[in-house]
Amino acid sequence: MRRGARTALQSRACRRATAKKTRGLEHVVASLKKTQSKPARQAALLAMIKSLLVAKEDDPIIQKTLNDTMAAGKITISETGPVQYSL
Repeated sequence: MRRGARTALQSRACRRATAKKTRGLEHVVASLKKTQSKPARQAALLAMIKSLLVAKEDDPIIQKTLNDTMAAGKITISETGPVQYSL
């Protein structure tokens, strides 16, 4: 097989990973909208994201989902730690 060529299995895995990232953001935002008690600190929010995505502790999808949520303007985190929501 030539270098850089993807097999069908690798291609499916790549599509699944991309879909997981998109669903992750949507799932986290939907869950935050539903819950009455939202995490007040970044550490608690990261723990919630980890739980919702059923991810391992060091999975980069957790930080990526947090960054995507911030980029979408759904949350802001100040330097002192409190999380503010605009869902």
